[in-house]
Amino acid sequence: MPGGEYREAFLQGLREYGYEEGQSVAIEWRYPDPEDASSDRRLALAEELVALHPAVLVGVSTPGPTALKARTSQVPIVGITMGDPVGVGLAASLARPGGNVTGLSYLSRGTTGKRLRLLKDAVPDAEHVAVLVEPANPANALVEQELQDTAAALGIRLQFVKSRAVRSTEIERAFVGATREGADAFLLLAQAGFNAAAVELTNRHRVPVMGGTAEAVRAGALMAYGPSLAALYHRAAYYVDRILQGTQPADLPIEQPTVFDFVINLQTAQALGLIIPPHVLLQATELIP
Repeated sequence: MPGGEYREAFLQGLREYGYEEGQSVAIEWRYPDPEDASSDRRLALAEELVALHPAVLVGVSTPGPTALKARTSQVPIVGITMGDPVGVGLAASLARPGGNVTGLSYLSRGTTGKRLRLLKDAVPDAEHVAVLVEPANPANALVEQELQDTAAALGIRLQFVKSRAVRSTEIERAFVGATREGADAFLLLAQAGFNAAAVELTNRHRVPVMGGTAEAVRAGALMAYGPSLAALYHRAAYYVDRILQGTQPADLPIEQPTVFDFVINLQTAQALGLIIPPHVLLQATELIP
């Protein structure tokens, strides 16, 4: 689980249900090394956690719960920011997951398409958009059709560029290759690992980038639209509490996001020579001066 505001949002949620880390509840944290977030490494960390015989496991994004489920079908698993848990086989349905995985999905229908529409609204001249995706995340393939449909309606050519998020050299090769092929804007899927490296590259080459999280904008991206991660991490505490109180994960519906952030970095817009249209600014939930 990430540190900073999202970890604190989760811990605050637990406190609201009466759980204080180190006092009324023990929490073991495991993080993949940023330079080795491979599937094998995630599986090894999952095995370590399962061996501790926990009452409940918590996994982040799609790869986290996927690795945990591969190591246990008995211990309850709460997923936070899962992509499409049904599509990737983590649950039978959102309403009745049916197995040992429940929690919160990051995706809701139309979110990724809206991200592309907002990018086009802010950068009307964008005709060729490169989409940076991490191959290790199985949820990425599930949003491709939505992006293709939206791009066709907007007259945008899409280019899907695969890069392992944690490896800045690989991101740079992917980025440079896309710009050489004429990409005039970039869209990042939600992986946090892309933020620092990819945003630095887009700023260096003066190409606008649309992220999926507010932290991408704080790192320098032009804008980001997506579910509030802080709200999802906070809500995850509800699932942990219900399971600790005896509810089976199979009986806890998987929730989709209801709170969304649309953040624009005005300093980045100025550096790129962009004037964001007023109707786009009015939709923002946060403007970074």
